[in-house]
Amino acid sequence: MKIYIAGKISGNPWYKKEFARAEQTLRQKGHSVMNPARLGFYDEFSWEDYMIASGAMQRICDAVLFLPNWKDSDGAKIERERAFLLNQKQFFRLEDIPQKTEKTSGLKEKLCRLVVSPTGIITYKKSHYWSLSSAIHKEQIVFVKEMPDSRKLLLFMNGFCIGTAEKVTIA
Repeated sequence: MKIYIAGKISGNPWYKKEFARAEQTLRQKGHSVMNPARLGFYDEFSWEDYMIASGAMQRICDAVLFLPNWKDSDGAKIERERAFLLNQKQFFRLEDIPQKTEKTSGLKEKLCRLVVSPTGIITYKKSHYWSLSSAIHKEQIVFVKEMPDSRKLLLFMNGFCIGTAEKVTIA
């Protein structure tokens, strides 16, 4: 499983050790880890810049581990909301994360060109979806994450979730 680590970084003098400990434990369990504490810090980059970079890291993961201090972090609170939007598994204790198994990812991902009909219908893998977002117009290349139940799609462009689409039956 690909796991993103979320927790308090700003104003936390021990963040590197806390994140490194969590990363080491997750790797020992066989998981791939995205650790935002590994980003280099430079005065030229703002907090918002780092949130954009860490958001890209989080979006490609299957799950998020929230460190004990996550509630003290504005950034980690945003990452929690993003985890809900992306339907990512959420863990709050390292011991709750299982050893890696053969297949732990619930989302199927694909970069594709979506064509939206004038009525808002998208065709994806020979199924039809109704676009719940006005952000997609005519024909655009987007990154699609198919939810585990295959009834809903998350649509991304330039690293941001731009909308969702739900499966419909066409008579």
